[in-house]
Amino acid sequence: MKAYAGLTVFTGDLKMPIISDAIIVIEEGKIIYVGSEERGWHYLEEAEEFVKLDGKLIIPGMANNNVFLNSFLHLLSDHPSRKITETFSSFLNMHIPSDFELSAKWGAVTAVKNGVTHMIGMFIWEKGMDLAKVLKTLENIPVHMIASPLVKLKDLNEDLLKLFKSYDLIPTVKFDESLEEKLPQLARFEETSVVRYLIPNWDHLDKLFLSSIGKKAIEISIGSGIFSPNVQVVHGGGFSTGDLDVLAVRNVEVVKSPRFEYMLGSKSGDIKEYVVRSMRLSLGTSVFDLSPVNEVKLALFTEFSFWNSTKVLKDGMYKLLFQSSYDFYSNVLGSQCGRIREGYEATFVVVNTLGNIETLDDFMDFMLRKWDPSLIDRVLVEGEEVYVNKQIRFVDEYQLMQNISKKRRAD
Repeated sequence: MKAYAGLTVFTGDLKMPIISDAIIVIEEGKIIYVGSEERGWHYLEEAEEFVKLDGKLIIPGMANNNVFLNSFLHLLSDHPSRKITETFSSFLNMHIPSDFELSAKWGAVTAVKNGVTHMIGMFIWEKGMDLAKVLKTLENIPVHMIASPLVKLKDLNEDLLKLFKSYDLIPTVKFDESLEEKLPQLARFEETSVVRYLIPNWDHLDKLFLSSIGKKAIEISIGSGIFSPNVQVVHGGGFSTGDLDVLAVRNVEVVKSPRFEYMLGSKSGDIKEYVVRSMRLSLGTSVFDLSPVNEVKLALFTEFSFWNSTKVLKDGMYKLLFQSSYDFYSNVLGSQCGRIREGYEATFVVVNTLGNIETLDDFMDFMLRKWDPSLIDRVLVEGEEVYVNKQIRFVDEYQLMQNISKKRRAD
């Protein structure tokens, strides 16, 4: 049993969002008590380990629902223009870097340093790939990872879908011109499995369907049985307002990466179109640094006329950071996460706040205006401290950097 005391806790539960002068008690990776020191004093006497963290803030570990695991070696480039060019090329052309393990490990280091403890990690599928080896690499990373092989729609077949299902993987399928041919396969898979559709350019497909069949792509797709509640649409570039109306009725979830989408010149970065339809919505960072907070800030402040008051801004940040993303993990993994509550897993971030936080308004103001990864004191995943005092504990970071530098020189 381990106890942390002297804390301010943001619980993630709006019914009781802030607990001041709190203690958190952990046993076997679970929170067995969170509340006042006065009420839980006996836990402090029973705890084998006691950590005093006066004045620090605890928040639930954050989720990133779209991480491109193959990109991180490119992002370490010393040349900014090369960094962006190679990263985009790798993503758009689905080029596989030479060492996935190094890239994935550096991605995990980056995630934890940004307070991210839950990720959907895409990796590019290649014929003959040893999925067991890939999963072994990801299992050794102490971040809750939903592994998602990224495959071009034209390369998809029944055997490949069965293979993914045998490993309990959630595929990310990049849509292309073969959509009409592949619709029956996708519909059958959706009936029993969760699938992600990476759609960078829906309006292009729309034009193809209109010219060949005389119907919109959304009509053909819905008529064939795809776009069920088992679907996550990633990016959704080119969807019209009418398309979004249809997806909203069908309760399809959408994952947005505003920075990536704005750099591509896509209006699909607009979050408000999804919010006004009450769609299931979460955020990812795709090929950039793994800070969900930066995605939220861009999404909110570039549409300030919609988020036209501080209260609406704070409500939006809460929903995008601490509510929507965790629904997916709870449904898919069956884990109780995203809240600091008794019985939930002890996965959270300890932060230096540079001031008092006594109310929900104080907390959201801190996240909007003052949050910076440098303020993170430590990160716990299921009770294990994986990052403390700027030191990563699950991998030798210096040796990892040496191996990456050696690999880059060889390439």
